[in-house]
Amino acid sequence: MKIQGNEAEKINEVLKAAMQQGDRYVSLDTGKADEYFRADSMEYFGTTSGVKLYNYITERIDGKHREALPILPLQEQLQRKMEPQQISRSPGSEPKDIVIDTGIIHYQKRARTEVFTEEIGKQLRARGIKPDIKELQEHIAKDDLHFTIGGTLRENGAEKPYTIHIEQNENRAFLIRNIQPQQTFHQEKDSPIMIKIIDGSLLRETVREVREILRAELENGNRFVSFPAGRGILEKGEFNFFKSSFNALHHAYENTTDRDQYIVRSTSAVEKSMTRFLESEKGQKQDKPKENEREEKPKANEREAKPSRDQDRSR
Repeated sequence: MKIQGNEAEKINEVLKAAMQQGDRYVSLDTGKADEYFRADSMEYFGTTSGVKLYNYITERIDGKHREALPILPLQEQLQRKMEPQQISRSPGSEPKDIVIDTGIIHYQKRARTEVFTEEIGKQLRARGIKPDIKELQEHIAKDDLHFTIGGTLRENGAEKPYTIHIEQNENRAFLIRNIQPQQTFHQEKDSPIMIKIIDGSLLRETVREVREILRAELENGNRFVSFPAGRGILEKGEFNFFKSSFNALHHAYENTTDRDQYIVRSTSAVEKSMTRFLESEKGQKQDKPKENEREEKPKANEREAKPSRDQDRSR
């Protein structure tokens, strides 16, 4: 990606301003190899899913290929390449063009995923917790700002489930915020339930109803669903169904704002996730003994009469 020398400072400041406003990713129209990068082609996003969705829609509609990059490493590389020129350039001379190596940024992203997956896993194992490494790696690769993963800790000879909360700081480093034992069914029965595949929560009483809506839509041929994600409790009317992935993605793109991010999932995958939850909850209810089913000790007058000594002697 080639940046014209006298445009570098402007682009650097624009990238800094975007980060100050909370944006973390930029979509770039890098053009041809011999063309200069155009600053007015940049679009900014807060999440990796948002920028990827924008690039996909743009390519499908306009036929233009765009590249998604994290803003911070892009800005840092540009800054490093500008500094030698600022020191050595003679007064009145034009700054030289700058070439950004986007391949290095992509490599750093993969390396970052491996490094933090290993580091977080190491910290958890040091506390005796066995984390879900695959789940951890997926969240880090997606560059999620905050997320939870599952893990187990051996206590009193049994594996106890734990929930690990992880967040990113301002330097894009992943940190363990807290570790909590998972709640039992009795503790959770009055709280909203989190369903990972939709990145949101549903009230318990609406899960079954939403599951039936999903099944009906599948029968009508609607294989994809678009809905707002990561903002708390979802209502059943917020699920929008489509027969094609393109229409679903277009709906998500059109409805995503600074406050709401829409995502697309397979209708069948969401339905199966809810079915698994309902089945597991049913199993927990069955495993929990009811008050009237608990074994009672026999009362005194119901106890089996022991044979008397005379009866024993007559045997």
